[in-house]
Amino acid sequence: MPVPSEVMADMPAPRLENAIHWLAFGIVAAIGILMIGAALGFSIGCDWTGIWIDFFLTIGTAVLLGALGIVGSGLLVTTVEREVKRGIEETETQTAALEEKIESQGRRIDTLADEVLRDRAGRHEAEDEGLAAITNDMSYEAVSSALHEADLRRAISDAFRVPASGDLNGMHMHLKNLVRMDRAVGGTPFLSLTPWFADARNVQTEGWNEGEDVRQVIVRLDRKIESANLTPSAVWDPSVMFTNLRDSLELANRALRGELPRRLRGPLIERLNGEWVLTEEGLESITTDAFLSINDFPSRVAYMAAYSGGDRPEFSPAPPPGVDAGTWGILVEIARVTYMAHPRGSFHRPAATRR
Repeated sequence: MPVPSEVMADMPAPRLENAIHWLAFGIVAAIGILMIGAALGFSIGCDWTGIWIDFFLTIGTAVLLGALGIVGSGLLVTTVEREVKRGIEETETQTAALEEKIESQGRRIDTLADEVLRDRAGRHEAEDEGLAAITNDMSYEAVSSALHEADLRRAISDAFRVPASGDLNGMHMHLKNLVRMDRAVGGTPFLSLTPWFADARNVQTEGWNEGEDVRQVIVRLDRKIESANLTPSAVWDPSVMFTNLRDSLELANRALRGELPRRLRGPLIERLNGEWVLTEEGLESITTDAFLSINDFPSRVAYMAAYSGGDRPEFSPAPPPGVDAGTWGILVEIARVTYMAHPRGSFHRPAATRR
């Protein structure tokens, strides 16, 4: 049979502390009660009086109060420990919940970032498929939709056009979504195809109606080119025009995505060749920092003064390193004529399509 010391040794720490408190209380309380009892007994039985009775009563009372103090302190310590333990448990629970919340938010942020990347990749894939349809389908819907999307993103200028042949001295083509006003139906969308030349040649605009076969439009436009006393084969090639349209819109999209060696300085007016583009900010290289700002070109006012007897402005900027002087001259002349018609600040942008 285990002795009391062995039993106490096997107790958990909180129970052992309680046992010690109660044992101390019992011993001290017993001493106090015995001393008070002795004082009362001797006072009544032996008729004691004097200092010894007062001594035993005072000491017994003090000892008994000490015993009560032991109990009170034990209860206080137990209560404090219990409250501290509960506070620690609540803090740990709250901390665990907070850590779980932070981890959940982190997972949500990562998921949101992944969703943005997936959405962006899907959007880019849809844009690329839409551009491929320009040359695959050559339909009104494919061309109009691609132009509309690029215009909404401000990837292209209101003056956007493409080379219509392999010769920069040949015809260029403005393509633009417009609406033909009609009181009966309120408005009919169509594509405006306007030939453009850097010199004095001129051809009337042709409209491409929704649902109309592209061959019908090409035939009508070809007749207008002949009527303008121009040899069609010398100024345009419809296949080249559609290919350039697809490649130009692809370039504009890639510039917005940051997929080019450098971003374009402004919305695209025309992709002149594989190296040079015309934007609302100037004539700029796709792969290098070579750039001729729109502000560097003579103003329309200077040319108007020349028509009134003044001197024609001279503008012959030196070609950048590695650029053929003849090609550079053609590029600069195309840009000069363009900026004569569209000086800085004149590019029209409807409020509904601003970014």
